[in-house]
Amino acid sequence: MTPAQRRAVQHSFLFDGTPLTPAVLALLETCPQREYARGEEIFSPERFTRAAGVLLAGQAQVVKRHGVVLNTLGPSDCFGVASLYTEDVRYVSTVLAARTTRVLFLDAAALEELFRLDGAIGMRYIRFLSDRIRFLNRKVDAFTSASPEDRLVAWLLERARGPAVEIPAGYSALARDLGIGRTSLYRCLAALEEEGLIRRADREITLLDRSRLQARLAPEEAPRSVSGPNDRNSEKESQ
Repeated sequence: MTPAQRRAVQHSFLFDGTPLTPAVLALLETCPQREYARGEEIFSPERFTRAAGVLLAGQAQVVKRHGVVLNTLGPSDCFGVASLYTEDVRYVSTVLAARTTRVLFLDAAALEELFRLDGAIGMRYIRFLSDRIRFLNRKVDAFTSASPEDRLVAWLLERARGPAVEIPAGYSALARDLGIGRTSLYRCLAALEEEGLIRRADREITLLDRSRLQARLAPEEAPRSVSGPNDRNSEKESQ
């Protein structure tokens, strides 16, 4: 692994910025890597590997039906984590390379050896999945709520990269994704801006007060970041 690739792994949620020990590095060197060209399919519902993927370089998009882009992944981001220990024969979404992308794959045996080498890695894995369960429970509550604002807030919090959220497919697609009309969406955006919670500029929304946004959904269930200094959430596609 190159120094840049080691840094990408080090800042994934599994290591949370902690140094990689010689034993861990030796194990990682045995794990397969693969490079994908722009537009190439990495995972799909019908074709995937039972392994967690860590982006070492490049960029990938998580896509749902009708081509809706759920999220964009960069170096240190992970996918496939929740599909490792399940008998489900289908993956939850499609992951496509947005440009030339290199991925490190960690199968169950590799992860279990990492857990053996360093119990803190196993705890981060458990904490990560626990955070996803809490988040998805909040998301269910928000999307079954009568409030379009709650749906929008849940969507923004799920996709935030640091303070910013990109709207890659535009606001019409976002309205369809949320199951609301465009007029309702723009009304919700305006209300959140007036409250000082967000700032909108073209296809980017900046979260100005994440804690107040989280409190709208479930104050006692505010999510914790476990993904390192870049605040990347690892199961971006709710996998």
